Amino acid sequence: MFFIYTCIVVKEWGYKFYFNLKVKPKNLKCFIASFLIILFSVWFMFFNSFIFMAREWNEVLWNWDLSLINPLQSAVFTNKWQVYFTAAEAGVLEETARYVFILTLLVMFKNKHWQLEFTILGSSLIFALFHLSNIFSKGRTIEDVAYQILYAFGIGCLLGTLYLLTGKLWLSMLIHAGADFLAFSQTPLALAGASAFADCSNPRFIISFILLIVSFSVSVIFWFSCRNIIKRNAEKIMVSNY
Repeated sequence: MFFIYTCIVVKEWGYKFYFNLKVKPKNLKCFIASFLIILFSVWFMFFNSFIFMAREWNEVLWNWDLSLINPLQSAVFTNKWQVYFTAAEAGVLEETARYVFILTLLVMFKNKHWQLEFTILGSSLIFALFHLSNIFSKGRTIEDVAYQILYAFGIGCLLGTLYLLTGKLWLSMLIHAGADFLAFSQTPLALAGASAFADCSNPRFIISFILLIVSFSVSVIFWFSCRNIIKRNAEKIMVSNY
């Protein structure tokens, strides 16, 4: 419902809702850049979940134990359909909202030199701050929410870059929904036992900071190496019907 409402509102503003922006790679660099950010985003989707479950250091980056992921034995939800629908809902709703943030900020910073960077950073900050509402969730502490906001900002930068580089909002939705599916499907066993970061003074902060640094750093690399591609796609998004 929110998706449909957003499409109507964006049209009323005089813009198109680009769920699948047609992007024709002008050269090999465009194709490789799109392939690499998609590949990294899929890897990060798993990394984002398994870094919390890793018992050994090699399980942080790869060598993931997929048996720890099972929606039928979710430690978060009692019903597998809650896992599927909640993950899908988050992917669609939050990425639809991101589109609105990106469109609005692109127009606001239209004549600024750092338009693209301001847009991605601004939309990611709004996305991250939305997680403040989780403070009212059962069992969540202010500290938990603070850490979530920290790495949500980095993930927001990555998903915003993914969209502006590929023009595929559905792709951002799939990555977002996939990441949430993995998080919601963690079994009780996945949350038990000693973490690879157990020896750190504040494991949750360290993990959140690593997620932030990895996602943000890769995003910045694509901002500067593919600026012309991103700018061209941003200009298409900003075309007004009026």
